[in-house]
Amino acid sequence: EYVKLRLLPAMSFYQRRVPTYDRLRLLWMLLTLACTASSSVIAFMGELDYLPLAAALLSTATAWTEFADHSRKLERYSDSVRKLKQIESWWAHLGPVEQANRKHIETLVLETEATVAMEHTIWLSTGRGLDGKDEQGGDDDKDRATSKAAL
Repeated sequence: EYVKLRLLPAMSFYQRRVPTYDRLRLLWMLLTLACTASSSVIAFMGELDYLPLAAALLSTATAWTEFADHSRKLERYSDSVRKLKQIESWWAHLGPVEQANRKHIETLVLETEATVAMEHTIWLSTGRGLDGKDEQGGDDDKDRATSKAAL
C-alpha cells in the first residue's frame, strides 16, 4: 500500500518535472549560443550600432540562466527519481514474508521519506519559492500541495 500511495506518486511527480527542466535548460543554452554567434556576426559585418543590443541580450540570457539554475534542478529531480527507483526495486525484490518484516517496512518508509524530505528541504532553501511562484510564474506551492495530496 505504501508503495502505491506514497513512493510511486512521489516518483511520478519528480519524473514529470525532469523533461520540463531539461527543455528549459536547453532553450536558454541555445539562446545564449545564438546571442554569442550573432554578436560575432554583427561585429564581422561592421554593424557596430547593433552590437550593444546583442550584448545586452547575451547578458540577460546569461543572468537568467544563472538565476533559474535549471541544470541543478534537473540534477536534483533526476537524483530523486533514481533514489526512489532504487527503493522501489529493492522492495519489489523482497518476498512477501520479507515485505511483512517490520524492519524492511521501516526501511522502506524512512528511505522514501528521507528522499522526498531532502528535495523539499533543498527546494525551500533556494528562497525562490517564498512568494509561492516558480520561475515560469506558475504556482509551484500549488503544484507541491497537489503532489502532497496525491502522495
